[in-house]
Amino acid sequence: MVTSVEQFAKLGLDIDQRLATAGRVPSSVRKGVVVFASVTEPGWTADDAYEWVAGLFPAPIPHLDAYVVTGAAPDIAAKLDAYHVGATIVAAAVANPSPMDMAPELLAAWSSR
Repeated sequence: MVTSVEQFAKLGLDIDQRLATAGRVPSSVRKGVVVFASVTEPGWTADDAYEWVAGLFPAPIPHLDAYVVTGAAPDIAAKLDAYHVGATIVAAAVANPSPMDMAPELLAAWSSR
């Protein structure tokens, strides 16, 4: 699992080199990333989001906080945009048991960038 934008960018460069070695044009492959995102608000904290994401996996994940972007919607949108350094496709998986309650605020902040 990738734990940072910088690590993701390095991985993208490695993929590009492997593609070139294999005789493929690196831009012929679209790279993407899915990031867990959770808007924190009264009644839903970053720890709640980490616990919710942890429940998706059968084994404990060390440093789970590195895999979940939390905070105010505009801050999350900026962090998601940063992944475009290595990806042409960036998707957010809303880390909340009621994603449709949180998604409009996050989408509004992300689409306004």
